[in-house]
Amino acid sequence: MSKVYTDNNVYIFGAGFSSDAGLPVVSNFLNKMKDSVEWLESKSRSREISAIENVLDFRLKAAAAACRICLNVDNIEELFSLAAASGSNKLAKDMPLAIAATIDFAKNTTPDRIFPLHSEDTEKHLPWKRESNSRFTVPEYVCLAYDFYMGLISRFLTKPSPNICDTVITFNYDLLIEDALFNLETPFTYGLPDKSVDYVGSQRCTTSEIEKAIKVLKLHGSLNWSKVNTDRLSIHPDYSGVFKAGHEPLLIPPTWRKNVGGHLEAIWDEALRALRNATRIIVIGFSMPPVDMYFKYLIAEGLRENISLHKIIFVNPSIDELRQRALQLFRPELEDQDILQFIKATTAEFFFDKKYHQLIHRELRPQIRIVSSRLSEDLIPNWASRSLSG
Repeated sequence: MSKVYTDNNVYIFGAGFSSDAGLPVVSNFLNKMKDSVEWLESKSRSREISAIENVLDFRLKAAAAACRICLNVDNIEELFSLAAASGSNKLAKDMPLAIAATIDFAKNTTPDRIFPLHSEDTEKHLPWKRESNSRFTVPEYVCLAYDFYMGLISRFLTKPSPNICDTVITFNYDLLIEDALFNLETPFTYGLPDKSVDYVGSQRCTTSEIEKAIKVLKLHGSLNWSKVNTDRLSIHPDYSGVFKAGHEPLLIPPTWRKNVGGHLEAIWDEALRALRNATRIIVIGFSMPPVDMYFKYLIAEGLRENISLHKIIFVNPSIDELRQRALQLFRPELEDQDILQFIKATTAEFFFDKKYHQLIHRELRPQIRIVSSRLSEDLIPNWASRSLSG
């Protein structure tokens, strides 16, 4: 008999979730890739530059196919999928490397976004405390934006509940989630089978046996994963470890689920299990592009045996087109029943608004107060972040 879960949140993140960190979305990814070349040259990273040149040359040749079929070769997801079907081993290696180099460039050339936070909680250690120049009588903190987002999701900043451990499903390759959880000293697991994983360097995630660890399920791979043979998956602390080892990161285009190997199949199974037990599904920054068939089948299979579902919430600043796509997948009466909801908001607007905290049942502890929801683009002092990546 199926169990009813009353407070399980499953978060699904698309590229829009990472935009607050200056990471490119589908529409501007290739332009950002071109912009990265000068920065890569300054760091003598010729291998990645060569990969980018090969990808851009492939994009130019792929334009011929777009004359006959509906194909947007300026869409990185469609281009990646086309490259995967090309049969070229060199392109198969260069495409993930070019994508990874572009994300690395964007992350390292965009100032961290911060905002002030007050806390009178003397028992909970917060990693951002400002020791001097405070204008307030209560301790003031300079909080990294993604630390705050993940602080709500992981319950680091919310009322304690030992029986809740939520799940993040992400289609993104970047390491923003991992960096934030590491800063918060919050354990997380990738949901990978331990017997087939090798940890290279400093290990940031936990093993899959840790029950209280938040699951970060990366269905399309990750910048810090590499697959050097058919049986083993190497996990590095960050992308630089993969690059220095001379490997390519394990990234999967959105249209290809077959032949990805047992590693990503295991993550897929974990994602389905999370959706079957979900009380609320919160989709942030994902526009449900037609090229991405993952989402349709993931949701359909995951909800097939779900008896606990209370809400499906889409968060996106461009909600009208997304709503049309969503209503092609979900039954329209779900919106009438207030089960399916659409919120027009950026990632920051969603996480900084208390009414949305109540909607997802993840409210800040009363000792913590947001001073301002305005993100400032300032570089963070060394004491404010303990991230290994960067």
